Amino acid sequence: MTTPLARHLPPWPADTALRAGTLDLYGSAWAALPPAIRRAAAWGVDWFATSHPVLLREGNRVVAHVGVTLLRLHLEGACTDLPALHAVCVAPDARGRGVGRSALETALAAVDAAGYPATLLWSEKTALYERFGFATRRESAWVVPAPAPAPAAVERLDPDHAPDLERLRAALRSRRPLSQVLATADAGALFLLNLAIHCTARRVAPPDLLLWLPEHDCVLVAEAHATTLRILDLLATEPPPLEALVGAATRALAPPGGRFDRVHLGVLVDDWLDGARVEACSSDDLLMVRGTAPGALAASGPPLALSPFAKT
Repeated sequence: MTTPLARHLPPWPADTALRAGTLDLYGSAWAALPPAIRRAAAWGVDWFATSHPVLLREGNRVVAHVGVTLLRLHLEGACTDLPALHAVCVAPDARGRGVGRSALETALAAVDAAGYPATLLWSEKTALYERFGFATRRESAWVVPAPAPAPAAVERLDPDHAPDLERLRAALRSRRPLSQVLATADAGALFLLNLAIHCTARRVAPPDLLLWLPEHDCVLVAEAHATTLRILDLLATEPPPLEALVGAATRALAPPGGRFDRVHLGVLVDDWLDGARVEACSSDDLLMVRGTAPGALAASGPPLALSPFAKT
């Protein structure tokens, strides 16, 4: 199905030299991104199929790139597609000549022409994007005391192994939104791309993050930070008891002293928020919104969080 965005901003051309040149450009800004893109390709996800590019070239060389992808979100119970910018970069020797501004203006003009009410991005360079009409929308995290762990079977998943990759893909296909405020409706490509980027940049093995609880048929994406269990995402049709997740994580991630004392939620799960303390999100990349943000994304909306594996 052709989207309004595709009518105003074509997808990637099937030009292998152009794609290779753009990967070189990415590498000049983020060394981990090209190998992460190749890693995701081995898992069946084509970076170039998920994005609409604005490219500026000098001769045969790509000197600026702005990617636009469509995020499918559940906002206050309704499914909404919103464009999001990503991988905005300029070749080091082309900076200061206005090529980045030109690429951004072209991308935003296409989004405006397509009629979307708002455009999103995540960046630490907030002052730069404020010049283009973006405003910061703060995200939050929730912290709860860790409940007593309940016994739970757990297995690690490694997407480099075909059976584990299929199990992960099945969980992504069947997941349901766990919050009526904000949740992703991504079919899986964005999750796998972000998993590849996260693991490549931080030199973390995927099985250290991906825990499958067969009794609850869910995948927990989590990290241990001393005695804090950081839940980054949860792929489930309904949230299992938090006690079961803590039990599985205690077995798999081995916190100091054999137990977690608190749970840090970086994704909204409505069933777990009673009594939780709201904190500011610690990520350097801040959510920014341009235009009229719908529902919970509005500046006056409630505290919100989106999994780091559902962002651009």
